[in-house]
Amino acid sequence: MLQNNCMLCTGRIISVLLIYLSRIIDQGLNTKYILFLNIITNNKLFISVESSDIMKRKVNLVGINTLTISLPKKWVDIHELKKGDELDLIEEGDSLIINSKLNTSHNRTLNMDITGLDRTSVLIAIRGAYRAGYDVIQIKFDKQNVIHHRTGGQMKLLSIIHETVNLLVGSEIVSQDEGGCVIKDFSANTGDELESTIRRIFLLLMESTSDFVKGLTKRDTFLVSTMDEKHDTISKFISYSIRMINKGAKIPGKRSEIIYHILLSLDNIMEVYRSSARDYIQFNAPKISAKTLKIIGEINGCLRIFYEMYYSFDNKKSSEFILRKGEIKAQILNKLDEYQLKELLIIHYMSHNLDLIWDLVLALRTDVIN
Repeated sequence: MLQNNCMLCTGRIISVLLIYLSRIIDQGLNTKYILFLNIITNNKLFISVESSDIMKRKVNLVGINTLTISLPKKWVDIHELKKGDELDLIEEGDSLIINSKLNTSHNRTLNMDITGLDRTSVLIAIRGAYRAGYDVIQIKFDKQNVIHHRTGGQMKLLSIIHETVNLLVGSEIVSQDEGGCVIKDFSANTGDELESTIRRIFLLLMESTSDFVKGLTKRDTFLVSTMDEKHDTISKFISYSIRMINKGAKIPGKRSEIIYHILLSLDNIMEVYRSSARDYIQFNAPKISAKTLKIIGEINGCLRIFYEMYYSFDNKKSSEFILRKGEIKAQILNKLDEYQLKELLIIHYMSHNLDLIWDLVLALRTDVIN
């Protein structure tokens, strides 16, 4: 009991600190904050918040009524700016955001050595560079095979790279040899497709969750197994959307950092469905009880509520979500003893997704307030 109370207190401390940090950032301070939360074996919580100096610039008068400020040299060098280049100026409250569009017209190149990485780490590294907005990724390696930890087997590295690039909209491998390859992005990256792509992600995700329940209901392992392909498709569009945001794309009326967070959370939600599907098949498709199917369906319903709130926030829908969340949690906790072990694991996955969706609702409310 004492240990549970300590964990509860620690969780509350973390929540309070994260709320405080979010409030500081939301105030629009030009300060970079880094929060380190590290719980170690002696149950002590170490927290460090660091801030960098605010860059100040004097306003200069040019001509009769034109006011100018200089740009920081480091920022200019990073974005390869030169005389005559155009910048976007975006007004957000009391802040004026200067956005370089050169990352859409100049090729940003990243050199990456993936020697020694496993299969999943290779995928994450390449996808991360793509999401970050790099146009040319030059990859170096000195081994032809890498380990896949989930299966324990060896895989051809170039096959993994090709598999990964196929999930990156607009990217192709333009050259390769025994020691490396070059990936290049050919998409326009205008950002015009961001809003429509996000809607597509929502619709694909809700369709996938519906198919998951149908598969469990009918014990249809083929339908359940399609969660792998569905995951890859959704992840592809999420990567493309994140890339557009990092290239400067915006949706009117929504903060980019909130959209970024939502996209990553939707990626996590779909990953949980995929993991649940894999385990279900590995368990030889056990019969799932009607009460469990009902809970999964209700959690899917919560995802649809969030989807509706994203496009038209409504306090009544927010209250409805809170009510449903509480009822679902109660259904799970009150009947824990009635679940079989394999079925309980599925419930655990879905309960985690409910928490992820709730986090999305909180993020959306923050965006609406601002």
